[in-house]
Parts: sequence; structure tokens; C-alpha cells
Amino acid sequence: MRLKRTMLLIFVFFSFFSPFSSVLIASSSYFYQSLEAASDLPESYIIQDVPWVGQPARYCCSFGCLAMLINYYGVNTTIEEVLHSSGIGYSFAYIRFLTTRNPMAGAGVCQFPLNTLSTLSLYGLKTDPKSYLDPYIKGSNAISDENWENYWSNVKGHIAEDAPILTSVDPFSIPYYREKLNITNTETHGGHAIIVIGYNESNQTVCYNDPGPGIWDEEENGSYVFISKQLFRDAVENTTGSRYIVGLITDDPNNEALSKEERFNISHKRNIQRMKGFIGAYAGFNFPIKFPYLGINGLKIFKRDFQPGLTHRVIMVNAFSKMEKIQVEHFFIFMKLEKQDISRFLLENEELSPVCRQNGLLLKKESECWKNLTDLALQLNEISQNNNLLKSLSLTSHITKEMSIILGEIIDIHEEIISISN
Repeated sequence: MRLKRTMLLIFVFFSFFSPFSSVLIASSSYFYQSLEAASDLPESYIIQDVPWVGQPARYCCSFGCLAMLINYYGVNTTIEEVLHSSGIGYSFAYIRFLTTRNPMAGAGVCQFPLNTLSTLSLYGLKTDPKSYLDPYIKGSNAISDENWENYWSNVKGHIAEDAPILTSVDPFSIPYYREKLNITNTETHGGHAIIVIGYNESNQTVCYNDPGPGIWDEEENGSYVFISKQLFRDAVENTTGSRYIVGLITDDPNNEALSKEERFNISHKRNIQRMKGFIGAYAGFNFPIKFPYLGINGLKIFKRDFQPGLTHRVIMVNAFSKMEKIQVEHFFIFMKLEKQDISRFLLENEELSPVCRQNGLLLKKESECWKNLTDLALQLNEISQNNNLLKSLSLTSHITKEMSIILGEIIDIHEEIISISN
């Protein structure tokens, strides 16, 4: 039973440092257009009973926020189910064009507007993908007092109607993260999704729910947190995500929330299509000129690029030499964590379907493969950065060979999962 009528969503993929991060925004068609309306708002307002959901890893703040809001609107779910519903654990894209070699974990391809809409429909909710790019078209995302005031009046207006707002902030402008991660400079910035749930103009504070402290099991630092309005503005304006943008999600009167079993069956069918590499299953994925290979097809091309050849290993080793260590680390670690999280969800919900245990055990095995690939990829990155290309090719031949073998094992796992699910 859904208890509220509307909610707002900015769907932001965030990892604390990840260069692979991708930001997909749902912007509202129902903005409070006039600042005069702000004068009619209460001086302070806190939305009651917004549940807190922590994110288990750095790649999934937006999914944690989405889980909070789905629960707030009366549909019982977990972040693990939302991850599964969104395609995490079964999705992969590999952008390969000329000398570009860019693998993308599931979190990088599962947050596009149409994919979000598809996920929301399982829970009886909807949004308007056409409105997502409005703020960019209108040029209202540049830092300015006017854009801030418009944004802030929108935030307060929706909160006063009991509609929590997801927004993108720079975590390194928030004292909790600066202290937790020992950030002392002012140059480090990132993008992170939080839910704004209250404000007080009298004492100039903002209240929010933050899934991030779930990484450290610290609900007390994520639920109904208060911060000064000035620090909040700094965080909003310093984000590397999307600035000032809010989006609207509503109940769908023509689409009731499905049961957990129904949600699983629909999601699993779509997830297998993703694993097969069917483009239609990657709803709304915004394909760049560098056309990506998807699912198992992408993995096969990724594997091939570690094999000998001028258009394969030579370009791949050269590409690794240009990557920051954190870039390499995050892609492979994120793949490991995605498989790990979905494996746990499936094994804890075996009653939903016979495929749960089979898929869960296979994804657990795949998670170990990505763990091993992480270690090898970091070795490849270090060697290629510290030597010229010819020497790097000589020193890394055994590494790329082993990476190709492990990717072959992952492909075998995917083929078994697909076979089981047909």
C-alpha cells in the first residue's frame, strides 16, 4: 500500500573517487517556478518517518536512496532487491573504438532514465524521462545566486508537501566524510546522492538521509542528519554530479506495485537478456559514438583484447598505461562487489525461484574471478606506467595471458547462467 502521492528523484551514480561514474538525472516538470511562492512556505519543516537504508558499497548510493524512497512510499524492499531490479550483477558494457578501451560495470549502465522508469514500474511508481534534460537545455545548472535560490525554493516547496528530494552533493564538502576519509585539502570533489527531508530557516539548517555511512554500519551518521545551510549549498554547488537538479517520481494510478515474486521474475528475465547482450534489455542506455559491446558479447571482446596482436594487447597495455590506479581498481572492484551483492541477495531469497541458488552460487564464483582480475590489473597498470610500451609488453605477457584465461572462466559462468535460465 503506497502512503504518499509524489516523490522526487535525482538518480546519481557515485563512487567516492570513480572516474567511471555516470550521472543520470530525473528533473522535475513541476518546479516551483516563482520565488514569490517561497514566501508562503513554513519557516521550517521536517518530513516524518523517512526510512534509512545504508549502501553496502561505494558504487550504490543512488540505489540506496531509491530503496529509501520506495519504502517511504509504502512498498517494502531492500537495496539488494533494488540492485537486482535495476540489472546490477548481470550487466556489462565495453566501449571499444579506435584506441579507446573502456569497460563499464553494471552501475555505470543501469541508471539511465528509461532503465530507472522500468525499475520503478515494478514498485507501482513512474517518472517522465522526457524531462530529464530540461535543466541542461535551459542552462540552469551553472553556479549562481539565482540558480541556487530557484533550487532552494523548489527544495522547500516539495518538502513542505512531504516529498523527500534526492539531490547530488559533493561528499568532501560534508564534515562527516572529510573526517572519515581524512580529507584535508579543498581540491578533492565528488558526486554523491542523498535525500533532503527537512529545513529550518530560523537556525539555517538542512536535514537529510545519507546512505553512505552504511559502508561503515553507522546509521546514526546517516539518518536525519543536520547540516548548516551554507555547508549544504557548498556541497550542492561543488558536486561533480548534477547541480541544482531535482526530479519527480509519482505513483502510477494504472500500475499497482507487484508482489516480490512477480518483481523477481520480471527482473530476472530482463537480467538474463542483459547478460546475453540484447540491446533492448539495456533500457535507455545512452550509446556514444564509441558503440559498446554488451553483456557476454562485451566480455568476449574484452577477453580478446588481452591476447597478442597490434589491435589487441598492444592497445590494451597502452590504455592501461594512461589510467590512474584508482580507475583500474574501481572498475574491477565494482564488478566484484556487484556480483557479490547480487549473489547474496539470490542465496538469501531462494524461495523466490529455483534459479536463485544456481545463479547465486555461480555469481559468487564469478566474484572471486573479478577479485583475482583486480590484482592482475593493478600489476599491469603499475608496470605499464613505469616502462615504455615495448618493455611493458615484454614484462606483462604473463599477466595479460592470465587475465584472458580468467575472463574465459567468467564467460563460461555466464554461459552456464544463461543455459540454466532458458
